[in-house]
This record gives sequence, structure tokens and C-alpha cells, in this order.
Amino acid sequence: MPRQPHHTRSGSGCQAAASDLWATEVVPHLPGDLQAQARTLGAFTRRHLLDSATDLLRGVLAYVLLSRSFRHLGAWAVVNDVADISAVAWRKRRVKSRPWLAWLLGELRAVPAPAPSLRLIPQAVGPTGGRHEVGTDGWQWR
Repeated sequence: MPRQPHHTRSGSGCQAAASDLWATEVVPHLPGDLQAQARTLGAFTRRHLLDSATDLLRGVLAYVLLSRSFRHLGAWAVVNDVADISAVAWRKRRVKSRPWLAWLLGELRAVPAPAPSLRLIPQAVGPTGGRHEVGTDGWQWR
């Protein structure tokens, strides 16, 4: 019976789909000069094992939303093909990225919010429709 080595990954199709979602759903909404500002503000001075500023942003967001430690972030980044860097390197990059993240937040807040895609339609209420129950005074609305 053949044995698989321990370093093989399972479910890489899901990881590729998550990476594709990041590239299609998030990256297009980021400012065009994201990479240049990351270099200017010192967040992305070396390209060692981290391909782009969007990968750095993805790692920082994962640290804030998902991980409990930089060691956990390092494992997440390897599994999701973001980067293969140590916990100490992630910590240093996060500290250096503070001015860049402040700039990015200012840029994203300056962009007007898109119009909502859902339209609210008033619902008829009373005996003609709506949700109701018989109450002590005839109708009790919810």
C-alpha cells in the first residue's frame, strides 16, 4: 500500500479558489498605486519570499481576522500559498506596514461607497398582507 509523504497538501483546489477570489474580488478595489506607496512608506522594501504588496495586505488582514499569533499566520500563509516566511519576519513586516496601512485606510475612506444593489420595496401591511397575529386588540404587528 503506497504511503503519502507528510508534506503533501490536500484541498489545494479550495486554496486556489480562495486566491482567485482575492485577485478578482478584492484587488480590483484597491488603489492603483498600492505597490508604489508600499515601497515609499517602507512597508515593502524587500521582495524576499513575498511577491507583492497585495500579498502583504492579505497577510495583515489574515493576522487581524484569523490568527492568534504570528506563528499561526506563518502556517496560514504557507498553506494558502501567500508566502513562506517566519513568524518573526511577519511581525517585522506588520510593524513596518503601519504608515502604509494608515495611507490605505485614508484612500479607501475617500472613495464614495457604491450604490446598493438591493432596492427596498415597501410591503403592504394590514388585512391586505403582511405578517400578523391575532392579538388582544385585533392585530399585533411584527
